[in-house]
Amino acid sequence: MAKVIPAAADDRRPLVRLELLISFFHGATPQKESGCCTSNLRSRELNLCPARLISIVEDDEAVRFATANLVRSLGRSTRLFASPAEFLLSGQLATTSCLISDVKMPGMSGVQMYDRLVALGYAPPTIFVTAFPSAELIASALARGALAILEKPVDPEAIAHWIGVALDAP
Repeated sequence: MAKVIPAAADDRRPLVRLELLISFFHGATPQKESGCCTSNLRSRELNLCPARLISIVEDDEAVRFATANLVRSLGRSTRLFASPAEFLLSGQLATTSCLISDVKMPGMSGVQMYDRLVALGYAPPTIFVTAFPSAELIASALARGALAILEKPVDPEAIAHWIGVALDAP
């Protein structure tokens, strides 16, 4: 059962304690995706294309592949990136309909990457995951426009919920 912690007294978006069972995905290999649709990320309007791309930025390879396999099991298309710089240089900014990113990574944090995306004119619904949640991080990320901050280890139901909020909301 996921533990829900309010982000702030006046904010009803929860911080969900996640339990990602990497062993469940142990031995699974990521599949390459082909094709995706563009979306209007600046206005957060949803795309009517069936294949909305979820970009996953995570420096830990096992967590990156486990997250990708979970997202794909939900019928979603993914692209994987080992660092914020790799994502920013990928040419996938305009095709990303939802972003799942670790917070603490070498070189550039996930929050700094998100700031750079916003400066470039993109604001995909973003789900941050972190092993080190703090009240300051939660407040800062939510104030910047993040959809959710999830604590590692990650609960598959929580990821599924927030992806649904990001991509399936009217």
